[in-house]
Amino acid sequence: MINKMTPQRYNTHNCIENCIANYCDAVGVDFKPMFLYSWDFGYDESRTTVGERLHYHHSCSMNFENYIQLSERYLNISFKPEMIDGNILKHKYEEGSVFVISTDSFECPWNLAYQKYHYPHYYLLISNHDHPEKYWVAIDSFSTLEIVNMDSNIL
Repeated sequence: MINKMTPQRYNTHNCIENCIANYCDAVGVDFKPMFLYSWDFGYDESRTTVGERLHYHHSCSMNFENYIQLSERYLNISFKPEMIDGNILKHKYEEGSVFVISTDSFECPWNLAYQKYHYPHYYLLISNHDHPEKYWVAIDSFSTLEIVNMDSNIL
């Protein structure tokens, strides 16, 4: 998986949307229709004017669970939300799983908000089986276009 994953920043997307988009790029899935749906753009032909026909979600707020449901429905990509710790991640390393990690940006060293601000942040975490040393790779195109290598013991 890591060989196909290249951080690509999508400026109009937030961090979780960038995670989904980068994963979709790697597996060859077109993610764009999902984000149009997530922003709730729609068209109601029964309305009189074009302005009334076109609608959008006024709050523009999406939570993680909504992204999971939309990914499953429109992209046929399954995310399993679960609370796991570093020890479980070490066991999952061998499976070659891809994780969407939720963290506090204050604790994320490559994030611009590191040690400055607290807000929820998401990035992809992938085990690197092709390398003789065990380490994880973080893909966080919202924060950096660099691939971040992390020793498996850090987790």
